[in-house]
Amino acid sequence: MPAKLPPGFGIVSGRASAVYLVSADKAPSPPPYENDGFLQKVEPVAGGWKVSVLSTPSPLKVRTPFTPGRLPSSLNLPPSLGADLAKALAPCQRADEAVEAVLLTLKTHITYEEKPSFSETEQEVLKRGTASCVGMTRLAVSILKALGFQCREVVGLKLPARGEPTLIQGGMLHACLEVTYPGAGTVFCDPFATSGWMPPSFIVLRAGGGLEVGTLGTYAGGTARCLEHEDRIGFEPEAGVSCLLWRRAATATFTGNLLSGKLLGPLDAPETGAVQLRGPGGSVSMDLWEGNFFFRDLEPGVYTLALSPSEGQPQNAQVRLGPMDKRFLLFYSQHGAEGARPGAKP
Repeated sequence: MPAKLPPGFGIVSGRASAVYLVSADKAPSPPPYENDGFLQKVEPVAGGWKVSVLSTPSPLKVRTPFTPGRLPSSLNLPPSLGADLAKALAPCQRADEAVEAVLLTLKTHITYEEKPSFSETEQEVLKRGTASCVGMTRLAVSILKALGFQCREVVGLKLPARGEPTLIQGGMLHACLEVTYPGAGTVFCDPFATSGWMPPSFIVLRAGGGLEVGTLGTYAGGTARCLEHEDRIGFEPEAGVSCLLWRRAATATFTGNLLSGKLLGPLDAPETGAVQLRGPGGSVSMDLWEGNFFFRDLEPGVYTLALSPSEGQPQNAQVRLGPMDKRFLLFYSQHGAEGARPGAKP
């Protein structure tokens, strides 16, 4: 049995965009919004709003120093969580390192639980050891503020890339947070998924003002339809860790060969399935992760990449990797759905 890898991060790069038609008669208009790496534009149209979102998780250069200190007792953290946080924060020298240490430690202690209630508190989360996005965001914000960070809660909609209208239900409301780094801008953090960025499947409905639902409940019963979607974000796992969160790069970290890519369907929606890589030294396989695959530290040579989607036809491609080569391949599903584009391209 292989050794268990310690928790860690993966790196994202590239860009992705989406355009949604959101209709909800009694709801307020989504606001225009921008931070470092995320841009949301809103245009009133017949029947609702056209919301255009662009996600560009380029390298984030934070130079704000961080000096570890004692965690305030007012947080009432369980001893094990408090000890692990202090240990994770001790080596941090920059603000972004400290934020990521907090997020990763919380992710290892708190288990995600689907719970649409927006009333769960930090103490409920700590007592149960489980949280929805709401409780996890509240807890992360309280800890980061206690450490001196400028941050606030954000509530929005997490939408699928579907060409047909999708009913907006309570479970689509999603909470995350903003963190501001002096001199480096404001970024999103999703405590269960990302640090420094958000995909364009997220539409901002309210930034600041707490996590109470309020007028945002009027979106329930409306519809959302994805008009356009383009996904060109690549994922690179860091060596020797289990990637629990995905973050923007601060500096170039890549060493060794990397072959990554994704399998997409209509509207660039991620497909499910598995992928196998055969070449020098044998073969290795993995399940597609939200349409993505990644193989690193490969020997130079010729490889065969075999994708087996859950639906549709298998695909094979030969790839030649040279020393220190880094390749990204984009595949489209071949199950014949409207809008699908067969084949692969680098």
